[in-house]
Amino acid sequence: MKSCFGSCRSIISVFFCILLFIFILIGIPLLSLSLVLTNPENIKSTLVEVNIYEEVYNVALDVSSKNEDIDFIEKIDKSEEEIKTSLKKIITPDWLKQNVENIIDSVYIWLDSGTQIPEFTVDLSEVETNAINEGSTFLIDYIEDLPDCSQEEMQSMQSESFNPFDMSCKPADFDTASFEDEFKIKMEEELNKNETFEKEEFNSSEVIKLDTEIVEKIQKGYSIFKKVPIIVAVCILVTTILIFLLMPGLSNKFLASGIGLVLSSALLLFGNFFINNNFTSIFNDQIQKLDDIKKEESIVNLAQNLVRSLLDAWLHFIRQYSLVIVIVGLILFIGGIILKFTKKKYYIEDDSEGDKQDSRESAKKEKRIQEEEKSTPEVRLK
Repeated sequence: MKSCFGSCRSIISVFFCILLFIFILIGIPLLSLSLVLTNPENIKSTLVEVNIYEEVYNVALDVSSKNEDIDFIEKIDKSEEEIKTSLKKIITPDWLKQNVENIIDSVYIWLDSGTQIPEFTVDLSEVETNAINEGSTFLIDYIEDLPDCSQEEMQSMQSESFNPFDMSCKPADFDTASFEDEFKIKMEEELNKNETFEKEEFNSSEVIKLDTEIVEKIQKGYSIFKKVPIIVAVCILVTTILIFLLMPGLSNKFLASGIGLVLSSALLLFGNFFINNNFTSIFNDQIQKLDDIKKEESIVNLAQNLVRSLLDAWLHFIRQYSLVIVIVGLILFIGGIILKFTKKKYYIEDDSEGDKQDSRESAKKEKRIQEEEKSTPEVRLK
């Protein structure tokens, strides 16, 4: 009965050793992913690291130049670098960064708070002012570079409806200052007719509508995902304790736990090394499957940098926790070996001490017998 109970304990403890191996192999990557994605500061720092607030202008120009429906670049007699400079004056990188980070914060607050939608506003007044100023500067520079109008061209210009963008020559009496003021007023009127710039602020509540049931599922899923580090830590700790309670023999407890921890974390470190060194080829293989996006080099490069940065953060956490587990596992394994050899030494010393004790007792017994034999004749004489 005792032997059967011992066998059952050994089988169950082996099962928990396998379970510990699986918990570490799956749990540590999930734990690391949770730490990366549930912290808004990680997302913000990643966007800054990949220089997205500068690269977005290259992407916009790249997409515009290859889109047949957007042909304004061909009509503008400016280089791509000059157009990019104008775009950066209208939508400045600082304005873009501030509003993107504001949206990121509001999304994470929405995921945590249980509100129906992410609540944020975007101030468009700065963009509108910059667009008017840059538009007028651009048009005046364009007109100033035109040749002077002939008499016939002046008459033709007066008879037709005036459109500054269609001008092929500069009038002799062209007044730059008054034209700039007039153009700014007209441009402001046109922008105000646009739904986007009709209001100075863009409010998320006006355009974002989400189903209540879907929102609840997303927020509940995020809440669980945020608790993954605690869940994984508890699973690993409880499994290790159960191995210590069930595994027969103190040295076996240390050895089994140590081997499980070292093997699983070593496998994670190997996977970490493999992914880190083969990321580019893996990413390019996946991109080749996307026919619509692989032609846009700027988008591909930006996406690759973004994924690479997030991947580096994820792999960094995996390496950190794997190294900690390896160290703990080695300590347990070495402790188990020490206990095993100490136990053997104890038994050897115990046996040696027992032999000495038996020898002493035998000597005492023999001496007692000899004394009794000597005393026996004297008793008989009496």
